[in-house]
Amino acid sequence: MASPESAKKLFGPDPYPMINLLSHLHCDDDHLYQPAKTLFNYTKNHYPTALILKLFEMIQRNPLSITGIRCYYLLRDLLPSLWLRLPPFTRKDLKIGLNYRLWLEKDYETLKACVSCVASLAGLLFPKNEWDDLFYFMFRKLGSSCLYRRLGALLLWNDLIPICPEVFMPYIDFLIEGFKDLMPTVTEDHRCGVAAAKASVKLVLYLGNTANYSKFYDLMAYVMMTLFMALGEEVLVCSLLEDLIILAGAETEFFKVQIDVVIDSMVKIVGNLELEEKTRQLGIEFVLTVAEDKENGCGMMQKIDKDVVSKLLSELIVMLVHIEDDPNWGNAISDDENGGELSMCSYAMESLDRLAIALGGNVILSSCPECLFNFLYDENWRIRHAAVTAIGLISEGCSKALLQEMGQLVETVVMLIHDTHPRVRWATIHAIGQLSKYLSPHFQEQYHQQILPALREVLDDFDNPRLQTRATSAILLFTRNCSSDVLKPYLQRIVSKLLVFLQRGMTMMKEAALATLASLAISSQDSAYIYDSIMPYLKVIMVTATKDTSRMLLTKSLECITTIAMAVGNLAILDYVEKVNTDYICPFLCSTHIIKVDCVSWNCQINQYNEHFRFKVRTI
Repeated sequence: MASPESAKKLFGPDPYPMINLLSHLHCDDDHLYQPAKTLFNYTKNHYPTALILKLFEMIQRNPLSITGIRCYYLLRDLLPSLWLRLPPFTRKDLKIGLNYRLWLEKDYETLKACVSCVASLAGLLFPKNEWDDLFYFMFRKLGSSCLYRRLGALLLWNDLIPICPEVFMPYIDFLIEGFKDLMPTVTEDHRCGVAAAKASVKLVLYLGNTANYSKFYDLMAYVMMTLFMALGEEVLVCSLLEDLIILAGAETEFFKVQIDVVIDSMVKIVGNLELEEKTRQLGIEFVLTVAEDKENGCGMMQKIDKDVVSKLLSELIVMLVHIEDDPNWGNAISDDENGGELSMCSYAMESLDRLAIALGGNVILSSCPECLFNFLYDENWRIRHAAVTAIGLISEGCSKALLQEMGQLVETVVMLIHDTHPRVRWATIHAIGQLSKYLSPHFQEQYHQQILPALREVLDDFDNPRLQTRATSAILLFTRNCSSDVLKPYLQRIVSKLLVFLQRGMTMMKEAALATLASLAISSQDSAYIYDSIMPYLKVIMVTATKDTSRMLLTKSLECITTIAMAVGNLAILDYVEKVNTDYICPFLCSTHIIKVDCVSWNCQINQYNEHFRFKVRTI
């Protein structure tokens, strides 16, 4: 427990009580962290001056250790809130001492910690003109012959411009020229150049506006040069890219004049296979950030060279090839949509979807690489997989434009449902589900004769339950927007196959079948047929449920019952409620506690016309 005695031990000549406190404050063990946090807060509240001075003393004693770094970060958090509680002479000594340490540190990590500490205090004092020595040193050190002094000044600019931008408004022109002078230097150490580039981005972000954007255009050209010079230094480059992404999101219009060059630069980063994944992903993210800005960015992207967009799309499609080839993939017990995908593949999938939504079909399809549709016939299964996946991914953003291409494309899609590789078949079925969702109802009305029989065949592929499950879900998406007349010729054969899943299918197959059967009951307007067909199987699921039964399966069963109940309609409602309560719900409640059913909400308002069931399931 914190006490004056335990607090005062921290300030004695023995450094170990303070070292132990610092160590425990960074410990994952809560038994060590909580007492340390309590003692630290007690000391901060009762002995602020002594604590501040002790931390600064520890920095001087341990300039190149983790202890010194930890003390800098603690001072960063403490000084702004405790500054006015410190005696005037202590404040003066701290300003002198921190200013001295800033230009003395030569270890990079320690320097960053020192800068962070100094910036937190300078942000408080600069607006009140209470730290002039540091203010003018920051300008002078930009021209220092010492690498670490230049670096310290640049890191400080980078931290302080966001904190008190108004202080630096009169010095914009000077800073632009100063930062430009430090960026294009050819050196093995890129830290100064990248620090100048990051500070330049902050300058635009916090001091730029539409009236003065032109001041910064040359500066941004230097930033882009520095970015490319530092490629390979992943930590530095990623940090700069992250700042550029923030700028693109906040001030998209700033890039309007240089949009072709900037986007082309990012696409080159995306296509550079020697770079780390994170660097390439951030290049994509920059483009997406611009494209997703509806006010300015989308229009800017639509005007850039079509070849640049085409190259980006090509790179994203190539990334989709990064998937594993697991011979047991088709026999998995769950149909995880991302199963076997490597990180670049997953990111490319998300990016294609976002880019298509942002730019629309006119831009995407006109810029789509000519090879995309040829990829559907490639000998390499991964390339076929990538191509059909890409078509599904762009369907939401390009629905109108894709409809014009569907005539020829549907034949290829149906062919790929019977591909030799299960991953290609799965991707094709998944793409059909996406096309069904975003191109409806035209897709269903025009192509049901090709699509539904092909999906129905997949339901018989018991060697690949994962494909059966995905096909079941695709049928749900396809038939959800089908008219009953379109659906009628296929209904009985589809229902009979799904009922087989309820008899002997894996859990994921049963869950998918229940969802699809419930949807078919509504879409087909033949709920009585489905009701009579499915209820015996639902009864088996309900009355044989045990604590090991899938909770999701039971939930889907009850949802299916409810959906069909609404579809049956009020003519059969009394008989239906009696049967469900007597035959299924009551026995189920007596036999298991897996799912609680609010029986009160089962009550039907039968005296009101077309009133729906109220049914609530809560899994525990």
